[in-house]
This record gives sequence, C-alpha cells and structure tokens, in this order.
Amino acid sequence: MLLAGIAAGCGGSNPPQRGFDSRELLPFRDSTTLLWAFADSSGDPSLIYSTTPAGASALSYWSLDVVTGNVQSLGNLQPPSITALNGPYFCSLLQLDPTGGTETIQVTDLRTGAIMDVPDVLSYAACPGSDGILTAFIRDSMGSSDLVSGPPPYTAFQVVRLSMNVQGFGDWLFDASGKVSGALVAAASTTTPDAFGLYRLDLPAATFTEELPPAPVSTAWATGASPTGALQSASLATGPAQSIRAVGDHFVYTRAMSDGGTTMFAGPFAGGPASELALFQTDPGAVSFSFSSVDVFTSDDDGVPVTRAPVVGWAPGVAGSAASTLMVWDDAGGVIVGCPSSPGATPFGVLSPDGSRALFSGYPAAPGAVSLLSLGAATGGTDSCLALTDSSNEAGTGADFSPDGQALFWTVATGPIATTVESAIWAAAADGSSPRMLGNAGILGASFIAVPGSERLQFFLDDDLCWVDLRDDPIVVHDVAQASFDGYDDLPNSWLLAGYDYNAQDGNGTLGFVNLDNPKNKHPISASVVSFRMTADRTAPEAGAPEGGASGDGGSGTIYDIVYLVRGRNPSSQDGFWLAKVNPADLK
Repeated sequence: MLLAGIAAGCGGSNPPQRGFDSRELLPFRDSTTLLWAFADSSGDPSLIYSTTPAGASALSYWSLDVVTGNVQSLGNLQPPSITALNGPYFCSLLQLDPTGGTETIQVTDLRTGAIMDVPDVLSYAACPGSDGILTAFIRDSMGSSDLVSGPPPYTAFQVVRLSMNVQGFGDWLFDASGKVSGALVAAASTTTPDAFGLYRLDLPAATFTEELPPAPVSTAWATGASPTGALQSASLATGPAQSIRAVGDHFVYTRAMSDGGTTMFAGPFAGGPASELALFQTDPGAVSFSFSSVDVFTSDDDGVPVTRAPVVGWAPGVAGSAASTLMVWDDAGGVIVGCPSSPGATPFGVLSPDGSRALFSGYPAAPGAVSLLSLGAATGGTDSCLALTDSSNEAGTGADFSPDGQALFWTVATGPIATTVESAIWAAAADGSSPRMLGNAGILGASFIAVPGSERLQFFLDDDLCWVDLRDDPIVVHDVAQASFDGYDDLPNSWLLAGYDYNAQDGNGTLGFVNLDNPKNKHPISASVVSFRMTADRTAPEAGAPEGGASGDGGSGTIYDIVYLVRGRNPSSQDGFWLAKVNPADLK
C-alpha cells in the first residue's frame, strides 16, 4: 500500500469539497483494493478490505476501525466476519454422472483457499458450516449407498450405520439452529429388501419412522392428471434424487408400478378418493437429476424467498429432449397442472403476495420459459397456466410479482435458446393480461422497489440506473443515475445512495444521494470515488421511531455510516478511505 505522504496531484493545495461531514480515515493509494464488508459490531463500525501485494496471488486482508482509524492486518485468510455471512465453505457441482446418478461436489474453504473434491455423491445435506462437517449419501465401491458424515479431509468420512437399506433421497431436515437433523428417504428392511417405503431418518440417532408404506392403501388419479399405465405398486421407486418432498403434512414422491412404469404421487391423504393420488407417469431415467422438483417460494415485502409454498413442480427432461412441460402440483386445490416450459430448463417459482398465482422462470445462469399459474382454490376458478414467453425463441432470466400483487415483470434473452444474447424486460397485470415490453437491450438486475403497495420497478439499462411505475400509461422511464457503478442502496422517502457519472478513463465517479421522484435532486458526497459501503450504526439524537424504509434498514431516525474509497486519476493526499455520516431526514 502507498500510504500517507503522497504529494498533492491535480488540484494543487485546494482539496475538493466532500459533503455530509466527510472526514478522511486512511490516506493511501492501491489499485488492487477491494471492499468486502462494512458492519457495526457492538457500536464499533469497522471496514474489511483487501489488497494484493506486488508479485503475490493471494489477497491480504485488513480491518479499518472507522472510529479510531486504526488498521489491523488480518493476514491472507478470509476473516470469519466475511465467511460467516454465507458460511466458511463454498460448494459447487464439479461433475455430473446422470447414468450412475452421482455427482462430484467441490468444496472450497474460503478461509484458506483449499479445494476438496468429493466424488460419488448421491445427495448431501448442505455445504459445511463453521464446524466443517459434511453429511451426505455416497455410492460405495459395491454400488450401495452409505450415509457419511465428518469434517475434512472428506476422503476419510465416518460411515453412519443404518438399520435399513436406503436407495432414494429427498428433503434433508434441519433443526432450529440449522443443524442437520435427518432426511426423507426411500428405504427397505432386510426382511423385505425389494419393498421400499417412505421414511423419516432422524439423526444423529439414525432411527427410521415410516411415513408411507411400500404398498399404498388405495390409489386414484388426481384431478387434472392424464391417466397412463397401472395404479398398482408395491414399492417406491429407487435411485438418486427421487423427488421426495414434504408438502404440508404429506409428501410427493415416485412409485415403481406393476407394469414397469414410474409414476409421481402425492399422499398420504386421510380423506378423499384415495390415500394416494397419482399425478403423472414419468420416464424412470428422468426422475433423477434431469427431472428434479422445482420449489415455489413465498416472498416477504423485500421480494426475498423465505418459505416454501404448498406448490411444487417438476422440470422438463434433459436438454435436447422433446419434453417441454413443467408439471405443477397445487396441493391446496388437489390439482396437477401442465405449464409450458423449455427443454432442459430448471425453473424457479415464486408465489404472488396473496397466494393466488405462481410465476415460473429461469435465471441468468439457466434461462427457461416463463409461465404463470393461476390457482383455482385461491381465485375461485380452475387451475390454469399461461405461457408468457415464446419457448422456442425466448429464455426467461428472472420474474417476480409487485409488492401490491397487482402486476408482474419478467426478463428474457431473445434469439435461439442456445445463443441468447439480447435482454428484454416485459410487464403485465398479475393475471398475465395486457403484456407490454418496457425495453429490449442491456437490461440487468431488474427488481421491484420493496415499498408495500407499490409497482415501481428498478433496473439497469446498460450502465444507467432507471425505474418505471407500472401504473403509468404510457410507461415513463426515469433515468436516475447515469453511468452507475458499484451498486446502490435504497433509503426511505424515495432516496437512494448510488455511484454515478463513472469515468472509465479516470476509473472513478461521483458518490451521492439521488431522489427517485426527482432525479435532478442530487446531493453529492464526493467525486473521484471508486467504491463504497454503507451501514446504519446508531439512532439520531431526539429522533422518533424509524420510518419504514424501502430497504427495511432504518428510517429518518437512523444515522448511516458511509465509507468510500477515493482514488483520483493522479496520486494525491486526498486518496484513501473517507467516512460520511448521514441522517436521511436531512435529505430534502
């Protein structure tokens, strides 16, 4: 790092004005600086950042106390305060073996950078937490499944002895602290090795509780199903990822049928036409990784998925196959519905705020057709599904309902699915009517502004931060921050903190507050800013109860600490970290 003592660059002895009581915390200039986290811990806000020493490949981490200005070296290991946000480990799929039904999981220790490959995984509970323990079913050398658990190295797992043979894997179960407490499995006893029932496996005791017997008490086709094949079964289907999911107080799962077919079921039910309802017949080889269940989530006011809804879907077959129907089970209505989808898609589902509809879409890494499901039990009609995109020429990359539940949006990449390049954003009423394109190029990061009752949609148009109100007709695009950089933070009363007017030649821009209702109303904090972070650290003196803010992180009674990194085109004593303190009530 190049620390204090740098001669003033352009601007001579007249330093630029910086607003909101800004003060310099640490003068230095290092082009490798990355801001990682800024948090208030017990009244002592601190910033964690990193640099990369010349000739080194590993990051060096530092902590800056914004009260005292003290800098502490944290070494080359990622600090726990960062890894604790998402856990000290990161897990990714390294290799998939559809024929064997296994996958190789790559586990990265974010603190050390150590990478560990775990092969032959049939199902695993979650990426390891702070204890480093990974719990999983893996295929052993004899072709059977072993339940293993233990810390690294994951080549030396401890095998958990089980009293039953487990050959089907579904939901993992967790206790209130987030620790693995069990799993839903298809298992058979040693006395009837070919009869697999649905069991809850409780850990660490490794005890089994039967939830569904191998042979159903009674069966019938569900409403909306297309009857195909036999309804007689003596066992659940076996094999990896058999889509065993808990839905309310019962389950969805696959059965091996007497005619050799495989059928998806829901049950058990205490009343109705049968104890178990058949939903649809499947390709036995497709009820694994390529035909996995699609969870549908409810949303809170911030649009963040929080809990599963009583709706579950099953994605189409593998990429390149002819299958293009997303099958959705409406548990409350007791109806199975087919929705248009794309071959090989892995959709994400979200429930509308009033629970009357579900919206399915892909996401940027795995786009797919966008479909809207109306739930008859909630609307007083019948379940029906509407295609919002042309599955042959459009791939959905995101979708959501507005906070007031009266509108929705979706983004798509247009062109042949395999070569999608352009982005477009569409909006419609919550029932899919009156669709209209809002823009058709360079759309990124679209989301509704999380203000209850609103229909404001915020997105990046190329590098400009914009918003529209879907209640407007015609739509008016409000250009809030041109040449935006390093994201933004929503604040109460239609204010946001943003970087704007980025100059690529200088490598910096302006940091300030922008009013969404009147984008010309700006309150700059500083020019020559490279990056910034914000946190709420205390209540303003004599402030009333905080007002509800767009981001839910405080209101007019909250003082925000904002740390920003200044780096001008030429070296200067002004380069370094600065701190501003802002009460949103002062923004006019």
